[in-house]
Amino acid sequence: MSPGVSPGASPGAPRAPGAVRPRSPALTSCSRAACSAGPGRAAAPRPTPPRGQGGTGTGPRARRGASWARDGLKTPRGEEPRPRVGPGDFAPTGAARGRPTCGGGAGDSAWDPRSRCHPSVPPQGATPRCPWSFVRGGGSRDPRFSPPPSAPRWPQRGVLVTGRRRGKEEADPGSGCGARMLTPCLHPGAMGGEQSLALPPGKGPHCVGCVDVMVGHTQQGLFLRLFYPCEPREGAERPRWIPRYEYCRGLADSTGHSQRWGAPLLHVAFGSCRVPVSWKAPFKPRSGRYPLVIFSHGLGAFRTLYSSICTELASRGFVVAALEHRDRSASATYFCTAGSGQEQWIHHQRVPQGQKEFYFRNMQVHQRANECVRALRLFQAIRGGQPVPNVLHPDFDLSVLKDGVDLAKVAVMGHSFGGVTAVLALVKEPSFRCAVALDAWMFPLENTLYPEVPRPVLFINAEKFQTPESIAKMKRLSSRNSQTRIITVLGSVHHSQTDFAFLTGKLVKRIFSVGGTLDPHKGLDITSRAALAFLQRHLDLREDFDRWDHLLDGIGDSVVPEAPPCLSNL
Repeated sequence: MSPGVSPGASPGAPRAPGAVRPRSPALTSCSRAACSAGPGRAAAPRPTPPRGQGGTGTGPRARRGASWARDGLKTPRGEEPRPRVGPGDFAPTGAARGRPTCGGGAGDSAWDPRSRCHPSVPPQGATPRCPWSFVRGGGSRDPRFSPPPSAPRWPQRGVLVTGRRRGKEEADPGSGCGARMLTPCLHPGAMGGEQSLALPPGKGPHCVGCVDVMVGHTQQGLFLRLFYPCEPREGAERPRWIPRYEYCRGLADSTGHSQRWGAPLLHVAFGSCRVPVSWKAPFKPRSGRYPLVIFSHGLGAFRTLYSSICTELASRGFVVAALEHRDRSASATYFCTAGSGQEQWIHHQRVPQGQKEFYFRNMQVHQRANECVRALRLFQAIRGGQPVPNVLHPDFDLSVLKDGVDLAKVAVMGHSFGGVTAVLALVKEPSFRCAVALDAWMFPLENTLYPEVPRPVLFINAEKFQTPESIAKMKRLSSRNSQTRIITVLGSVHHSQTDFAFLTGKLVKRIFSVGGTLDPHKGLDITSRAALAFLQRHLDLREDFDRWDHLLDGIGDSVVPEAPPCLSNL
């Protein structure tokens, strides 16, 4: 059967409206010719003409070439068009003319890709059809291969498909208070990824629980996600990684992408992701109290985007308070007003026009460091027996932390903008005994403060982010404190130290530039183990984290001391 000819038609007959185009069987398990032939009918092999023939003139092949060119699928002479989107990639616009679709787009009568079901395996009740067919005429499909009207449609905002093949929609209110789901966002090949798109659980001996804590009814209050060792609980709920749709809008805007398509793409890709921790699980007491780590997020991030490193630290016996800053550096955040409890959202703000970036960012970094100090004051108030109401979850009694946190062993940690926030927090609060700065963005810190940093800092840098000026500032600190360390993780990029390293496939990595060559699990091991060894050394912990002391000297696989090789001349 010739390409572009309807089943049963002669080779020279024109293509019928709605007929599907062929593609090479090598690119998918479902032969395009077999799909167009219909169920139970064998497809004849397509003869391949010699190179240089069939590409010119006015015959059927010339008309097909012109049609492919109009659809943006122009190919070398004598070859079939290849889809613009590879297997597993997501076409957010649905079945555009002449483009491949995977399970349909928004508004199509197709199964939801967030159900983690591969598009070639339809849910129960859906009629099998070729998932990688070329469709024409504004999304028209061959009715033989379309799902029935009863097939689940894409849910509206705030509703997630929670069944693998059930076609059942359940509301998911708030942060982890709704239907239980598996941690993976999509099937292993989703969004062009080869690995399973899921956050890793902690490798330590403790189970990990978490809860959101909001204190105060104004912008001067605090908002954080608390990770802590917990009692094991069967069937515990897992919180959503992105708690609200507004954060998808903020992520799209802060990364310079359109909210119109960026927010839905992020919501489809990550809206069903779960953090592998127990939501509001009982706190696990022990005779020796847990050390405390205050974590500061990067520019354009928020409190949940570092769940992997926070979970790993909590599984090793730390209480981690991941702040959500209100200096307008977060992609989005909010507070609840007194009385009515109405949410007031604080959106990301770019540098105002006409203002120098240094002065704007310097003002923000000081506010961020003050919030880190206020977070420590919060735990000190709990330790003193003062009642601290949690605005979001009053049923979680924060007084359980009274005898569970060792306030003599407190460190501050952060990534990017949060890294330099952690350095500044050492200046503002002497109770912080050390800092861990993940790929710190040193630009916003004024030069006069470097001599005032009294505590050691561990700088864990990515290979492809730092500048010579930033490295020079880190070395200025290390020259004043012999305990300060600088190491670089090879094969990593700036976002490799965030959760995006585990949750992005090829397409999202290409769009949002968040991909590195180092395996994300290996990168997390290097980062967390180096941080644990550093924390044990400077918090006087009685653990076995000193077995990773060699990482602090840049000795090990995929880690080098000091600056990246490209900046080694400093």
